[in-house]
Amino acid sequence: ILGAGFDSRAHRLPELRAATVFEVDREATQAEKRARLRRTGVPGCAHVRYVGVDFLRDDLGARLRESGWRGDEPTLFLWEGVTNT
Repeated sequence: ILGAGFDSRAHRLPELRAATVFEVDREATQAEKRARLRRTGVPGCAHVRYVGVDFLRDDLGARLRESGWRGDEPTLFLWEGVTNT
């Protein structure tokens, strides 16, 4: 999920538990999201990987690969509500 922000589908949808979900966003946003999840009692999810990225400076592919993403496996990229114009 590119620009995951405070999207919580990886934590809410049981259908995603069988998949590895890479939540890609700024590290500060992810830290705040994780803190809020802890405060509300939402358990951590082993299938969710948080990938800290500065979309203007970082190499997205490299950051994903460092987090365990493999380009030879089927992948769905979701980029929703990020570029409102």
